Order: sequence, then C-alpha cells, then structure tokens
Amino acid sequence: VVSCMRNEMFMLPHFLAHYRKLGVGAFLIADNSSDDGTLEYLADQPDVAVFSVDTDYRFARYGVAWQQALLAAYRVDKWSLVADADELLAWQAEQLQTLPNLLSEPEFATAKAVRLLMLDMYPKGPLEDATFSESPFGEAAYCDRVPFLTNTPYRGPFSDQPTWTSALRHRLLPGARPDLFVAQKLALLRYQPWMRLAAGLHYIGDAQLAPRDLILAHFKYNAEFRRKAQAEVARGQHFNNAEEYQKYLALLSEGRSVLFDPDLSVRWTETAFAQSIFAKAAN
Repeated sequence: VVSCMRNEMFMLPHFLAHYRKLGVGAFLIADNSSDDGTLEYLADQPDVAVFSVDTDYRFARYGVAWQQALLAAYRVDKWSLVADADELLAWQAEQLQTLPNLLSEPEFATAKAVRLLMLDMYPKGPLEDATFSESPFGEAAYCDRVPFLTNTPYRGPFSDQPTWTSALRHRLLPGARPDLFVAQKLALLRYQPWMRLAAGLHYIGDAQLAPRDLILAHFKYNAEFRRKAQAEVARGQHFNNAEEYQKYLALLSEGRSVLFDPDLSVRWTETAFAQSIFAKAAN
C-alpha cells in the first residue's frame, strides 16, 4: 500500500489493521509534516517505510507526485494500492478473501489497473458520535441508496473514461457543478513508467483496466470531520483553495451534523451497487 498522510492518527490504526488483515505485507507512506504523532507512530511500525516530505501538498499534484515517486522507485509492474488513510478497500460483505488471492485470479492477469468506486460512508446519528472506538464499518455503516451519479459527460483529462460522482456530496452541496466530487479511482495498479496519473488518481492514461470494479469505502464523515475541515480550510492546500471544505464548514455551522436521511440512506451492504460487487466476488 502506498499513501501520503498528514495528521491521521484518528484513522491510522484502523487503516493499518484493515490492510494487514487483507494480506498487505508492506506500506510506503509519505508523511507531510504531521504534528499529531502520525510520523512517530509510522516510524515504529515494522512493516512501514515512512518518507518525510515538507513541501506544499498542492504543489505535489495533491500528493500524486509523492505517490508516483514511490511507485516508480519501488513498485514498477507490481500490484500496489494507493489509498488515503480514510479509504478502506472491500469487495465482500464479510471480507474473507485476501488481496493477494484476489489479484491471482485470471481476470486480473493482464490488467494494469482496477477501478475502485469511492463509497461515501456515514453514521446514522451525529458525526460527533462516530469516534471509531471500534470499527469504521460498524460505526459508519450507511450510505445513500443510490451512491453515484452519472449525469456528467466529462470523460477525464484523457477523454477515455466514464465519470461517476458522489451522490451524497451533491446532496449536501446542491448546485455544485455536475463534474465535481469524482467518485472513482484507478488506484489499484501495476505501475508502469509510461502511465499518466491524474490528480487524485481518478483517471489513468495508458492502462488496461480489469473487468471487475471494487469498493473503496470512504470514511471522511466522522467525529474528526469538523476539526479536519477547519484545518484544511486554514491550510488552503486542497483543490481550489479547499473549496469543498469551506462549504462543509458552512453546513456544520448551521448545526447540520446528521447526514443520514431515512428516505435515502441504507446500510452499505444493502445497496444494489455493493451487492453487484459481492455477486462477482461470489462467482
């Protein structure tokens, strides 16, 4: 697993435990000047190689330049997952299969990348209650029944791939441009030097895709969300001067910390999207 992080102690133990359980043997992590103990925690892990980077996140193509440097140096033509601290890969309702076993299946033999659909997860109650003292999947088990929108004609910077966007984020921030909140990542890949990686790895040029998609459960919405949004707005390092986080803070200032909607929300395992992924895994 390849990642870049800054101040991720809230999710970091869950992140490492989840991927170790999936059979991941090593982590290459670029730490961007953490001051909450993340760097020290990573340095103590026997299966983590940590690289300290102190340049601006926005000037590193939102971290992709650091991730690509690690892939190019250590992971050429080897399966690697590029994931943020709040992104946990899944493809079974009860996750029993390991990632190495999955990737040894014939349908991945000639693929260079796998599409991951980012499923925005949230708790049933207030975000403040989702402390993740136990499991993120247990405490934030809900998503929108129809989690993705396909109403944008945008086909990425290479004009060759469809675009899914997050229905939840468009629900929370109505009026946003339809091409915002892209919800797919080509982040499970066998890196080749000629690949073109877009910011956020939402698109990749010159990569043969596997015929199966997987789920990248996204746990941004939790008890730390307000603090993180405030920090990112102050730093201004995210896309368009942290535009999305600025809008979130406006919502939170109105006291809207419950994302669950009884007319729209279901457990993630009950969505038709997730069940289609599970069915392919069962076959």
